[in-house]
Amino acid sequence: METLIGGIYTSWEDENGKWSSDPEKVSFKVKNGKRYNNIDYLVSDPIHASQTPKDLTPEMFDKDGYVEFELEVFLDSDLVRKLRSIGNHNLKDIKLRYIGVNGLVNCRSYYSNFFF
Repeated sequence: METLIGGIYTSWEDENGKWSSDPEKVSFKVKNGKRYNNIDYLVSDPIHASQTPKDLTPEMFDKDGYVEFELEVFLDSDLVRKLRSIGNHNLKDIKLRYIGVNGLVNCRSYYSNFFF
């Protein structure tokens, strides 16, 4: 059963007041907990249909046991709750990428404070 985080939002406003109806690319790294296998759980029950990776290979794990996931969604409270449920000790490097008003891809990593 696939979890779909759709939320109520169909657009978002950037820091310059420009509105967009395109979802943001969100990436984050997850590791398995002492008790729960977070990575396999996310692969078997994705947060959103756009989520990658769909399958795991040993090369996807970094030296600390984290795997990077990416999805395209509107940032809303459903996503925040879902990521918080993984636990802040099993989640890191939350990044949001979007095309800014200057046409360049911007990366925002300060959202980690928003999530925890």
